[in-house]
Amino acid sequence: MPKFFIDNKLIRDNIYEISGEDALHIKKSLRKKVGDNISLSDGCGYDYDCIIINITKCIVLNIQKIYLSKTEVKKEIILCQALPKGDKLDFIIQKAVELGVSMVVPFISNRCVSRPKKEILPKKNNRYNKIALEAAKQSLRSKIPVVHEIISFSDCLNMIGEKDKGIIFYEEEGKKLCLIEKELFKSERIFLFIGSEGGFEKQEIEMAIAKNFSICTLGNRILRCETASITGISVLMHIIGEI
Repeated sequence: MPKFFIDNKLIRDNIYEISGEDALHIKKSLRKKVGDNISLSDGCGYDYDCIIINITKCIVLNIQKIYLSKTEVKKEIILCQALPKGDKLDFIIQKAVELGVSMVVPFISNRCVSRPKKEILPKKNNRYNKIALEAAKQSLRSKIPVVHEIISFSDCLNMIGEKDKGIIFYEEEGKKLCLIEKELFKSERIFLFIGSEGGFEKQEIEMAIAKNFSICTLGNRILRCETASITGISVLMHIIGEI
């Protein structure tokens, strides 16, 4: 069933109207008719099963059922991704959202080749968040993950609180994620750090260790940064019982 994100404050007597691009998509692409079903989400973890009761310029829906979504991960997973070259971050954001992360934080590390000018950062961030929205719709998420503005590696480290767990994947050493399973379940949020094409410098690893990070490995093979992100998230989701 197609899903659309809404502002639940606009619901009146179990009636909600969809307008704009979403309404056109429902009419033209999905070819929905009166009596067909549509799924809504308020972006806060609740889903709404609805039936179309009228189609004009807007799609008028009657809400039949409201319930807590089953598509959201019970623990917050934040992907912290060193900025890769080209449009690789678009792909990483899309797949990370599909897999269930709650936030993506792009950062600049010492070995990042891509260093966009400050004046274009807002435009880039808008595009990244649009990608996250579309991926959330496609994967039937009930929350829209936020793509944070691009920050420095040190600022990214400082986002982690005392009850959070930080994991940094390092190609030169590290333990398997399954060996820190107890720490993962005890944490409030889990931060996964993935390097850019050149990986991390030793100094950056030492900074992470000083913040009580676990240094982990994704195997004996060198992975592309976009492969590492998807693999790291997938392995973590398996360990915490989400896959």
